[in-house]
Amino acid sequence: IKEDFPVAVLRPEDMATLGARKQSVWMSAETMADHLGKHPEIGIDDYRLLPEIIDQGEVYARGATRLIYLWRNSRLYRAAVKVTRDKAENFVLTLFAMADPLADKQVRKRWPRVR
Repeated sequence: IKEDFPVAVLRPEDMATLGARKQSVWMSAETMADHLGKHPEIGIDDYRLLPEIIDQGEVYARGATRLIYLWRNSRLYRAAVKVTRDKAENFVLTLFAMADPLADKQVRKRWPRVR
């Protein structure tokens, strides 16, 4: 993969939380290459779930520029989306699976839930 590509669409309330000017969420080619090395347990079928994760997941605000999504299918996924400094673009930062106790500690009890 040599170019950035769209992977999801932000809900209006998520856009408002980030102050984002666009709904599209992108995955950079660099991030995808990095993810494939760091999270070999996450495959293409998991990445295909990003639209559902971002649309239907629990959402937590991590500061003013990031949203953390938790969503369960056959396992609990954690994804993060960041808005660029100029608020013009949104990018996936990470996607991986995690256990509920870790999600509780690292996300649910740490960041405010926005939806």
